[in-house]
Amino acid sequence: MPSGDPYEIRAATLADWPAIEHFVRATYGPSAPFKSLARLRWQLIDTPYAPPAGASDSLLSWIALHQGEVAGQISLQPGRAFIDGLPLDAGWVVDVMVSPAHRGQGLGHRIHAAMRDAGHTLVTLTMAEATRRIAEKAGCVTLGPVEQLARVRRLSPATLSALLVERTDRRASLRAAGRAFAASGIGPALASQVSGIVGPAWRGFAPLPAPAAGIEDVSGWEPQAVAALWVRMQARLPALFDRSPEFCAWRLAAPDLAYRFARRVRGGETVGLVAWRLPLPCELSVGTVVEVLGDPADAETLAGLVVHAVARMERHCDAVVAAAARPEFLAAYRAAGFRTLRRHYPTVVSSDPAVMQRFAAHGAAWHFSKADHDWDQVHAVR
Repeated sequence: MPSGDPYEIRAATLADWPAIEHFVRATYGPSAPFKSLARLRWQLIDTPYAPPAGASDSLLSWIALHQGEVAGQISLQPGRAFIDGLPLDAGWVVDVMVSPAHRGQGLGHRIHAAMRDAGHTLVTLTMAEATRRIAEKAGCVTLGPVEQLARVRRLSPATLSALLVERTDRRASLRAAGRAFAASGIGPALASQVSGIVGPAWRGFAPLPAPAAGIEDVSGWEPQAVAALWVRMQARLPALFDRSPEFCAWRLAAPDLAYRFARRVRGGETVGLVAWRLPLPCELSVGTVVEVLGDPADAETLAGLVVHAVARMERHCDAVVAAAARPEFLAAYRAAGFRTLRRHYPTVVSSDPAVMQRFAAHGAAWHFSKADHDWDQVHAVR
Protein backbone atom coordinates (compact mmCIF):
# COMPACT_ATOMS: atom_id res chain seq x y z
CA MET A 1 0.00 0.00 0.00
CA PRO A 2 1.59 3.34 -1.07
CA SER A 3 2.37 5.85 1.65
CA GLY A 4 -0.71 7.90 2.43
CA ASP A 5 -3.05 5.49 0.63
CA PRO A 6 -6.06 4.84 2.90
CA TYR A 7 -6.87 1.56 1.13
CA GLU A 8 -5.19 -1.84 1.22
CA ILE A 9 -5.83 -3.98 -1.88
CA ARG A 10 -5.09 -7.68 -1.45
CA ALA A 11 -6.29 -11.24 -1.97
CA ALA A 12 -8.68 -12.45 0.70
CA THR A 13 -8.46 -15.65 2.72
CA LEU A 14 -11.00 -17.59 4.75
CA ALA A 15 -9.91 -15.57 7.78
CA ASP A 16 -11.43 -12.50 6.11
CA TRP A 17 -14.91 -14.04 5.89
CA PRO A 18 -16.40 -12.21 8.95
CA ALA A 19 -15.40 -8.84 7.45
CA ILE A 20 -16.67 -9.87 4.00
CA GLU A 21 -19.95 -11.11 5.48
CA HIS A 22 -20.48 -7.74 7.17
CA PHE A 23 -19.80 -6.01 3.84
CA VAL A 24 -22.23 -8.30 2.01
CA ARG A 25 -25.02 -7.66 4.50
CA ALA A 26 -24.52 -3.91 4.22
CA THR A 27 -24.37 -3.67 0.42
CA TYR A 28 -26.21 -6.53 -1.32
CA GLY A 29 -29.78 -5.73 -0.32
CA PRO A 30 -32.32 -8.58 -0.70
CA SER A 31 -29.69 -10.85 -2.28
CA ALA A 32 -27.44 -10.76 0.78
CA PRO A 33 -28.90 -13.95 2.40
CA PHE A 34 -27.90 -15.85 -0.74
CA LYS A 35 -24.26 -14.73 -0.56
CA SER A 36 -23.54 -17.10 2.32
CA LEU A 37 -20.31 -18.86 3.22
CA ALA A 38 -21.81 -22.10 1.85
CA ARG A 39 -22.31 -20.52 -1.57
CA LEU A 40 -18.91 -18.83 -1.44
CA ARG A 41 -17.18 -22.15 -0.76
CA TRP A 42 -19.13 -23.87 -3.54
CA GLN A 43 -18.50 -21.06 -6.02
CA LEU A 44 -14.87 -20.24 -5.33
CA ILE A 45 -13.25 -23.18 -3.51
CA ASP A 46 -15.03 -26.54 -3.95
CA THR A 47 -15.00 -26.38 -7.76
CA PRO A 48 -13.81 -28.99 -10.29
CA TYR A 49 -10.61 -26.99 -10.73
CA ALA A 50 -7.57 -27.19 -8.48
CA PRO A 51 -6.72 -23.95 -6.66
CA PRO A 52 -3.50 -22.17 -7.64
CA ALA A 53 -0.35 -23.51 -5.96
CA GLY A 54 -0.01 -22.20 -2.42
CA ALA A 55 -3.56 -20.84 -2.36
CA SER A 56 -5.33 -23.52 -0.34
CA ASP A 57 -6.83 -20.94 2.02
CA SER A 58 -7.56 -18.40 -0.71
CA LEU A 59 -11.11 -17.37 -1.48
CA LEU A 60 -10.15 -16.26 -4.99
CA SER A 61 -11.60 -12.97 -3.86
CA TRP A 62 -9.81 -9.64 -3.77
CA ILE A 63 -10.78 -6.91 -1.31
CA ALA A 64 -10.13 -3.27 -0.60
CA LEU A 65 -9.77 -2.62 3.12
CA HIS A 66 -10.32 0.77 4.76
CA GLN A 67 -9.53 1.03 8.46
CA GLY A 68 -9.94 -2.72 8.79
CA GLU A 69 -13.33 -2.88 7.07
CA VAL A 70 -14.07 -4.18 3.57
CA ALA A 71 -14.84 -1.27 1.24
CA GLY A 72 -14.90 -3.22 -2.01
CA GLN A 73 -14.72 -6.76 -3.34
CA ILE A 74 -14.37 -8.69 -6.59
CA SER A 75 -14.26 -12.50 -6.74
CA LEU A 76 -13.15 -14.97 -9.38
CA GLN A 77 -15.22 -18.09 -10.04
CA PRO A 78 -12.80 -20.66 -11.52
CA GLY A 79 -13.54 -21.83 -15.04
CA ARG A 80 -12.01 -23.56 -18.03
CA ALA A 81 -12.46 -22.59 -21.65
CA PHE A 82 -11.88 -24.92 -24.61
CA ILE A 83 -10.67 -23.22 -27.77
CA ASP A 84 -10.20 -25.47 -30.79
CA GLY A 85 -10.29 -28.40 -28.39
CA LEU A 86 -7.46 -27.11 -26.17
CA PRO A 87 -8.16 -26.18 -22.52
CA LEU A 88 -7.38 -22.78 -21.07
CA ASP A 89 -7.98 -21.83 -17.44
CA ALA A 90 -10.10 -18.66 -17.25
CA GLY A 91 -12.12 -17.36 -14.32
CA TRP A 92 -15.45 -15.57 -14.22
CA VAL A 93 -15.50 -12.13 -12.60
CA VAL A 94 -18.32 -12.17 -10.00
CA ASP A 95 -19.60 -10.12 -7.06
CA VAL A 96 -18.21 -6.78 -8.20
CA MET A 97 -19.22 -4.39 -5.43
CA VAL A 98 -17.88 -1.20 -3.83
CA SER A 99 -19.53 0.32 -0.78
CA PRO A 100 -21.46 3.51 -1.68
CA ALA A 101 -19.36 5.46 0.83
CA HIS A 102 -16.18 4.57 -1.06
CA ARG A 103 -17.25 4.93 -4.68
CA GLY A 104 -15.46 7.38 -6.94
CA GLN A 105 -12.03 6.35 -5.60
CA GLY A 106 -11.19 3.93 -8.42
CA LEU A 107 -11.34 0.92 -6.11
CA GLY A 108 -13.05 -1.29 -8.67
CA HIS A 109 -10.26 -0.64 -11.18
CA ARG A 110 -7.57 -1.27 -8.57
CA ILE A 111 -9.06 -4.55 -7.34
CA HIS A 112 -9.59 -5.76 -10.92
CA ALA A 113 -5.96 -4.90 -11.79
CA ALA A 114 -4.71 -6.83 -8.75
CA MET A 115 -6.59 -9.92 -9.94
CA ARG A 116 -5.19 -9.61 -13.47
CA ASP A 117 -1.66 -8.99 -12.20
CA ALA A 118 -1.88 -12.19 -10.13
CA GLY A 119 -1.83 -14.05 -13.46
CA HIS A 120 -5.54 -14.75 -13.91
CA THR A 121 -7.59 -14.53 -17.09
CA LEU A 122 -10.75 -12.58 -16.25
CA VAL A 123 -13.96 -13.23 -18.19
CA THR A 124 -17.25 -11.40 -17.65
CA LEU A 125 -20.47 -12.31 -19.44
CA THR A 126 -23.14 -10.12 -17.83
CA MET A 127 -22.14 -6.92 -16.07
CA ALA A 128 -23.19 -3.49 -14.92
CA GLU A 129 -21.95 -0.53 -16.94
CA ALA A 130 -19.44 0.31 -14.21
CA THR A 131 -17.94 -3.18 -14.52
CA ARG A 132 -17.75 -2.83 -18.31
CA ARG A 133 -15.83 0.43 -17.89
CA ILE A 134 -13.37 -1.40 -15.64
CA ALA A 135 -12.81 -4.09 -18.28
CA GLU A 136 -12.49 -1.57 -21.10
CA LYS A 137 -9.95 0.50 -19.18
CA ALA A 138 -7.98 -2.73 -18.68
CA GLY A 139 -7.84 -3.22 -22.48
CA CYS A 140 -10.33 -6.06 -22.74
CA VAL A 141 -11.22 -8.15 -25.77
CA THR A 142 -14.97 -8.05 -26.42
CA LEU A 143 -16.61 -11.22 -27.72
CA GLY A 144 -19.72 -11.57 -29.88
CA PRO A 145 -23.25 -11.12 -28.52
CA VAL A 146 -25.01 -13.45 -26.12
CA GLU A 147 -28.79 -13.13 -26.30
CA GLN A 148 -30.92 -13.02 -23.18
CA LEU A 149 -34.24 -14.59 -24.18
CA ALA A 150 -37.73 -14.76 -22.73
CA ARG A 151 -41.05 -16.40 -23.46
CA VAL A 152 -43.75 -14.37 -21.71
CA ARG A 153 -47.06 -15.98 -20.86
CA ARG A 154 -48.67 -13.35 -18.65
CA LEU A 155 -47.36 -11.06 -15.94
CA SER A 156 -49.40 -11.32 -12.74
CA PRO A 157 -50.11 -8.28 -10.52
CA ALA A 158 -47.56 -9.60 -7.99
CA THR A 159 -44.86 -9.88 -10.65
CA LEU A 160 -45.62 -6.44 -12.06
CA SER A 161 -45.55 -4.91 -8.56
CA ALA A 162 -42.18 -6.49 -7.81
CA LEU A 163 -40.79 -5.38 -11.17
CA LEU A 164 -42.01 -1.85 -10.64
CA VAL A 165 -40.52 -1.54 -7.17
CA GLU A 166 -37.27 -3.12 -8.36
CA ARG A 167 -36.90 -0.66 -11.24
CA THR A 168 -38.05 2.53 -9.54
CA ASP A 169 -36.06 1.91 -6.34
CA ARG A 170 -32.91 2.47 -8.41
CA ARG A 171 -33.89 6.12 -8.93
CA ALA A 172 -34.70 8.24 -5.89
CA SER A 173 -36.96 10.54 -7.92
CA LEU A 174 -39.24 7.61 -8.86
CA ARG A 175 -39.04 5.51 -5.71
CA ALA A 176 -42.05 6.89 -3.83
CA ALA A 177 -44.32 6.93 -6.91
CA GLY A 178 -43.36 3.37 -7.86
CA ARG A 179 -44.06 2.01 -4.40
CA ALA A 180 -47.39 3.84 -4.18
CA PHE A 181 -48.49 2.51 -7.57
CA ALA A 182 -47.49 -1.04 -6.63
CA ALA A 183 -49.25 -0.82 -3.26
CA SER A 184 -52.49 0.43 -4.79
CA GLY A 185 -53.29 -2.98 -6.29
CA ILE A 186 -55.38 -1.37 -9.04
CA GLY A 187 -52.53 -0.35 -11.31
CA PRO A 188 -50.74 -3.72 -11.29
CA ALA A 189 -54.03 -5.59 -11.78
CA LEU A 190 -54.87 -3.50 -14.85
CA ALA A 191 -51.36 -3.86 -16.22
CA SER A 192 -51.59 -7.61 -15.69
CA GLN A 193 -54.66 -7.79 -17.91
CA VAL A 194 -52.80 -5.88 -20.60
CA SER A 195 -49.81 -8.22 -20.31
CA GLY A 196 -52.11 -11.16 -21.01
CA ILE A 197 -52.54 -9.65 -24.47
CA VAL A 198 -49.05 -8.23 -24.95
CA GLY A 199 -47.26 -11.44 -23.92
CA PRO A 200 -48.72 -13.64 -26.68
CA ALA A 201 -48.44 -10.80 -29.22
CA TRP A 202 -44.77 -10.34 -28.34
CA ARG A 203 -44.05 -14.00 -29.08
CA GLY A 204 -46.08 -13.85 -32.30
CA PHE A 205 -49.16 -15.65 -30.90
CA ALA A 206 -47.15 -18.87 -31.33
CA PRO A 207 -48.50 -21.75 -29.23
CA LEU A 208 -45.94 -24.05 -27.70
CA PRO A 209 -45.06 -26.74 -30.27
CA ALA A 210 -45.84 -30.38 -29.58
CA PRO A 211 -43.08 -32.14 -27.62
CA ALA A 212 -40.67 -34.39 -29.48
CA ALA A 213 -40.78 -38.14 -29.03
CA GLY A 214 -38.48 -39.89 -26.60
CA ILE A 215 -38.17 -37.09 -24.01
CA GLU A 216 -38.58 -38.07 -20.36
CA ASP A 217 -37.99 -36.48 -16.97
CA VAL A 218 -35.09 -37.90 -14.99
CA SER A 219 -33.75 -37.32 -11.49
CA GLY A 220 -30.39 -36.12 -12.77
CA TRP A 221 -27.88 -36.32 -15.59
CA GLU A 222 -25.96 -39.58 -15.97
CA PRO A 223 -22.21 -38.82 -16.18
CA GLN A 224 -21.78 -41.22 -19.12
CA ALA A 225 -24.43 -39.39 -21.15
CA VAL A 226 -22.89 -36.01 -20.30
CA ALA A 227 -19.45 -37.25 -21.32
CA ALA A 228 -20.68 -38.47 -24.71
CA LEU A 229 -22.53 -35.23 -25.43
CA TRP A 230 -19.55 -33.18 -24.28
CA VAL A 231 -17.39 -34.92 -26.89
CA ARG A 232 -19.93 -34.09 -29.60
CA MET A 233 -20.21 -30.47 -28.54
CA GLN A 234 -16.45 -30.01 -28.56
CA ALA A 235 -16.27 -31.47 -32.05
CA ARG A 236 -18.91 -29.03 -33.35
CA LEU A 237 -18.16 -25.88 -31.36
CA PRO A 238 -14.75 -24.21 -31.65
CA ALA A 239 -15.05 -22.12 -28.49
CA LEU A 240 -16.98 -22.88 -25.31
CA PHE A 241 -16.57 -23.31 -21.58
CA ASP A 242 -16.42 -26.61 -19.75
CA ARG A 243 -19.42 -28.94 -19.96
CA SER A 244 -17.68 -32.07 -18.70
CA PRO A 245 -19.46 -34.43 -16.27
CA GLU A 246 -17.42 -32.96 -13.41
CA PHE A 247 -18.43 -29.41 -14.28
CA CYS A 248 -22.12 -30.27 -14.75
CA ALA A 249 -22.31 -32.19 -11.46
CA TRP A 250 -20.81 -29.20 -9.64
CA ARG A 251 -22.76 -26.49 -11.46
CA LEU A 252 -26.15 -28.17 -11.02
CA ALA A 253 -25.57 -28.67 -7.27
CA ALA A 254 -25.46 -24.93 -6.53
CA PRO A 255 -26.72 -24.00 -3.05
CA ASP A 256 -30.29 -22.65 -2.83
CA LEU A 257 -31.18 -23.75 -6.40
CA ALA A 258 -33.21 -26.87 -7.23
CA TYR A 259 -32.86 -28.00 -10.83
CA ARG A 260 -35.07 -30.40 -12.75
CA PHE A 261 -33.88 -32.57 -15.59
CA ALA A 262 -34.96 -34.38 -18.74
CA ARG A 263 -33.28 -36.38 -21.48
CA ARG A 264 -34.07 -37.45 -25.00
CA VAL A 265 -33.44 -41.07 -25.91
CA ARG A 266 -33.21 -42.27 -29.49
CA GLY A 267 -32.25 -45.79 -30.47
CA GLY A 268 -31.41 -46.57 -26.85
CA GLU A 269 -28.92 -43.70 -26.65
CA THR A 270 -29.24 -40.39 -24.79
CA VAL A 271 -28.95 -37.74 -27.50
CA GLY A 272 -29.81 -34.65 -25.46
CA LEU A 273 -30.19 -33.29 -21.93
CA VAL A 274 -31.89 -30.23 -20.47
CA ALA A 275 -31.90 -28.64 -17.00
CA TRP A 276 -34.28 -25.97 -15.73
CA ARG A 277 -35.59 -24.52 -12.50
CA LEU A 278 -38.67 -22.84 -11.13
CA PRO A 279 -38.37 -19.53 -9.24
CA LEU A 280 -37.96 -19.34 -5.49
CA PRO A 281 -40.68 -17.53 -3.50
CA CYS A 282 -38.40 -14.48 -3.14
CA GLU A 283 -37.89 -14.16 -6.91
CA LEU A 284 -40.02 -12.92 -9.77
CA SER A 285 -42.38 -15.53 -11.22
CA VAL A 286 -39.86 -16.47 -13.91
CA GLY A 287 -38.52 -19.95 -14.69
CA THR A 288 -35.07 -20.55 -16.15
CA VAL A 289 -33.73 -22.95 -18.77
CA VAL A 290 -30.17 -23.17 -17.51
CA GLU A 291 -28.62 -25.57 -20.03
CA VAL A 292 -29.30 -27.72 -23.06
CA LEU A 293 -26.67 -30.33 -23.94
CA GLY A 294 -26.80 -31.91 -27.36
CA ASP A 295 -25.21 -32.21 -30.76
CA PRO A 296 -25.57 -28.72 -32.31
CA ALA A 297 -26.42 -30.42 -35.63
CA ASP A 298 -29.41 -32.20 -34.06
CA ALA A 299 -31.92 -29.35 -34.33
CA GLU A 300 -34.92 -31.56 -33.56
CA THR A 301 -33.49 -32.66 -30.24
CA LEU A 302 -32.43 -29.17 -29.15
CA ALA A 303 -35.85 -27.73 -29.95
CA GLY A 304 -37.68 -30.66 -28.35
CA LEU A 305 -35.77 -30.31 -25.10
CA VAL A 306 -36.52 -26.59 -24.90
CA VAL A 307 -40.23 -27.21 -25.49
CA HIS A 308 -40.28 -29.92 -22.81
CA ALA A 309 -38.67 -27.66 -20.21
CA VAL A 310 -40.99 -24.75 -21.01
CA ALA A 311 -44.06 -26.97 -20.82
CA ARG A 312 -42.99 -28.13 -17.37
CA MET A 313 -42.55 -24.54 -16.16
CA GLU A 314 -45.20 -22.45 -17.85
CA ARG A 315 -48.11 -23.57 -15.71
CA HIS A 316 -46.20 -22.42 -12.62
CA CYS A 317 -44.75 -19.06 -13.67
CA ASP A 318 -45.43 -15.96 -15.72
CA ALA A 319 -42.44 -16.23 -18.03
CA VAL A 320 -39.42 -18.38 -18.84
CA VAL A 321 -35.93 -17.06 -19.58
CA ALA A 322 -32.86 -18.55 -21.24
CA ALA A 323 -29.66 -17.48 -22.98
CA ALA A 324 -27.79 -18.51 -26.11
CA ALA A 325 -25.17 -17.22 -28.51
CA ARG A 326 -24.78 -19.89 -31.18
CA PRO A 327 -27.35 -19.94 -34.03
CA GLU A 328 -28.10 -23.64 -33.47
CA PHE A 329 -29.32 -23.00 -29.91
CA LEU A 330 -30.97 -19.67 -30.72
CA ALA A 331 -33.07 -21.45 -33.36
CA ALA A 332 -34.30 -23.95 -30.76
CA TYR A 333 -35.48 -21.14 -28.49
CA ARG A 334 -37.04 -19.15 -31.32
CA ALA A 335 -39.07 -22.22 -32.33
CA ALA A 336 -40.49 -22.30 -28.79
CA GLY A 337 -41.62 -18.66 -28.93
CA PHE A 338 -38.69 -16.99 -27.17
CA ARG A 339 -37.74 -13.45 -28.09
CA THR A 340 -34.62 -11.43 -27.35
CA LEU A 341 -34.77 -9.17 -24.28
CA ARG A 342 -31.24 -7.80 -24.64
CA ARG A 343 -27.77 -8.66 -25.88
CA HIS A 344 -24.70 -9.04 -23.69
CA TYR A 345 -21.13 -8.68 -24.92
CA PRO A 346 -18.65 -10.70 -22.84
CA THR A 347 -15.23 -9.27 -22.08
CA VAL A 348 -11.86 -10.94 -21.53
CA VAL A 349 -8.87 -9.42 -19.73
CA SER A 350 -5.43 -11.00 -19.36
CA SER A 351 -1.87 -9.78 -18.96
CA ASP A 352 -0.86 -12.41 -21.56
CA PRO A 353 -1.40 -11.15 -25.15
CA ALA A 354 -1.39 -14.73 -26.46
CA VAL A 355 -4.38 -15.60 -24.26
CA MET A 356 -6.26 -12.53 -25.44
CA GLN A 357 -5.55 -13.50 -29.04
CA ARG A 358 -6.88 -17.04 -28.51
CA PHE A 359 -10.17 -15.70 -27.16
CA ALA A 360 -10.49 -13.11 -29.91
CA ALA A 361 -9.83 -15.66 -32.67
CA HIS A 362 -13.38 -17.00 -32.28
CA GLY A 363 -15.00 -13.78 -31.05
CA ALA A 364 -18.44 -14.41 -32.55
CA ALA A 365 -18.43 -18.21 -32.42
CA TRP A 366 -18.61 -18.80 -28.67
CA HIS A 367 -21.27 -21.00 -27.06
CA PHE A 368 -22.79 -19.59 -23.89
CA SER A 369 -25.86 -20.37 -21.78
CA LYS A 370 -27.29 -19.60 -18.35
CA ALA A 371 -24.88 -22.22 -16.96
CA ASP A 372 -21.95 -19.89 -17.64
CA HIS A 373 -20.60 -17.20 -15.33
CA ASP A 374 -22.90 -16.89 -12.28
CA TRP A 375 -25.81 -15.89 -14.50
CA ASP A 376 -28.31 -18.27 -12.93
CA GLN A 377 -28.32 -17.41 -9.26
CA VAL A 378 -31.00 -16.29 -6.82
CA HIS A 379 -32.28 -12.88 -7.90
CA ALA A 380 -34.30 -11.84 -4.86
CA VAL A 381 -36.69 -8.91 -5.13
CA ARG A 382 -38.06 -6.67 -2.40
